[in-house]
Amino acid sequence: MSDTLKVCLVVMLGLGPPMVAFGLLRRAEAKAQARLQRTLEYWRSRQLTLVTATAVEEPGFLGDLSCQFNARSPYLRCAVNPHGPCQSCAFYQPLG
Repeated sequence: MSDTLKVCLVVMLGLGPPMVAFGLLRRAEAKAQARLQRTLEYWRSRQLTLVTATAVEEPGFLGDLSCQFNARSPYLRCAVNPHGPCQSCAFYQPLG
């Protein structure tokens, strides 16, 4: 075997695995990027609506839904006054 052929073989064996790994990483990165784009498009397409009812007590929610601090949750009234009534709350701020 000639010296040139041996050098070429060593170079190919030395650079082959990193080149394959680089190709696999690029493909995995492209898949992850596509998955991220699909996820972002899904969340952008969803129309999240804010509940802006003015009723003091609405079924399913606690507290005054017209207050900006209302948690809009069946379990927690608001961040500022979680236990107290909304009518006498000093932190009441209407939405808007």
